[in-house]
Amino acid sequence: MADWGVTVKGVGSVIKLLQNTRDKVRDLTPVFEDIVKDFAKYEMQVFAREGAVRGWVRWTPLNPVYAAAKRAAGFRSKILVREGHLKGSLTNPSDPNFRTRISPYGT
Repeated sequence: MADWGVTVKGVGSVIKLLQNTRDKVRDLTPVFEDIVKDFAKYEMQVFAREGAVRGWVRWTPLNPVYAAAKRAAGFRSKILVREGHLKGSLTNPSDPNFRTRISPYGT
């Protein structure tokens, strides 16, 4: 019986490439930080356009009586914005009510 074998050139470099890729994606924190920024930016557009973003319909206008009472109390008549807590919690990552928890993948 004859012995024979196969040698595949370049396997070592492929293994090294895969190991380097594994090491780079071990911590996805930068990716998720970018996602948080994109989310906040998108939500800012949603509030600025009162919901009419990317095919969504504009939010239903405030009831005129409620809008007048809101203005009389010293608040702007923007929809879903009275003191800005909800808007800040969705549009400003440095707002104390903006919630994120990012940690490296696999830890």
